[in-house]
Amino acid sequence: MNFTYILVSNVYYFASEMLTFYGIAAVKEDGNRREIVDVAFDLSSDFEKVKRLSALCNEQKLDAIHLHNVAEDFINA
Repeated sequence: MNFTYILVSNVYYFASEMLTFYGIAAVKEDGNRREIVDVAFDLSSDFEKVKRLSALCNEQKLDAIHLHNVAEDFINA
């Protein structure tokens, strides 16, 4: 089964400050139907870093079962 990885974002407000964190969602496509099967939220506030990670997951055809292991390695690097 093939998955596509896309960026997701969450916005948080602390006092008068707005913070945006980015994560990755694994999307399964079946014909015209798309389903988000898993999400690793709030990996970083660095958009470019998470974008590169998402691209790498797509290039390597990562199975969604490994998404949280990759996310943990990314956070701990």
